[in-house]
Amino acid sequence: MFGIMYKLFWLSIVFGVASFLSLLLDHWVVASYLVLGCSLVVLGYLAFRFVRERQAYRRLLSAFRHVHQLPHDLRDTLISETLFASYYEPEIHETLLVASASKVLDVSANLFTRIIGIPCYANLMAEYPANSGKLISILWSSNTPPDRRTRNPITEIPIGYGVAGRAFSELQVEIVNDIEGHPDFLTVPGKEIVSYKSVISCPYQVNGITSGVVNIDCEDKNAFKPEEIKLLVQAAADTLALVIQLFNYKLELEEYALDLENKLDAQN
Repeated sequence: MFGIMYKLFWLSIVFGVASFLSLLLDHWVVASYLVLGCSLVVLGYLAFRFVRERQAYRRLLSAFRHVHQLPHDLRDTLISETLFASYYEPEIHETLLVASASKVLDVSANLFTRIIGIPCYANLMAEYPANSGKLISILWSSNTPPDRRTRNPITEIPIGYGVAGRAFSELQVEIVNDIEGHPDFLTVPGKEIVSYKSVISCPYQVNGITSGVVNIDCEDKNAFKPEEIKLLVQAAADTLALVIQLFNYKLELEEYALDLENKLDAQN
């Protein structure tokens, strides 16, 4: 609606100027040039709007394409580090799980950077200790600068507060495109939020239980304008949950197989 009114405003100026100058005697040439100039301004504005809308449309298509690309990029990791994890010692499972989860965060950060066109970073938050009612950051994408990882790495966020806390408690994607002006960040010192301006948080569930939140943040404001961008972060969160659940199933199967082997040995 605002765009249409803006166009009408320019058109009214063009016709107003043209009508006024047409009343002036012997100034038809000047009036013609002014009308031509105003017309070019209007055409330039319309062209600018067309380019912006075209770019938004391409970003939307790119988001859907990358939603499909995400599992493909992680296929090798899912196969090699989960389905064949039983060949490793039990204590190595945690290391493999961290490696797989890090791969999900790396791919997600890279995809968002390619789609949005500005540096984006991913991190994983979880409720720790369990049932504590607080979230902490436990894992970051590899492109995250070291100073961002060491700055308040164990800051506790109460569940239900902040972007990540609300996403966890309400089980929905939360988007903030200007955190400096957001109520949840008014009490945070400026030096703690200067490194990123936009953030999107999505919860993930393992076996039907909300286990944590995937955060994607960018260094510029208004990075997550298209609502459809939620699909991509949801795909990342679901893929991360799949990795964790696969590892859990492998551990359960190994425990069951070991128990069965012990029973068979006892019978013999």
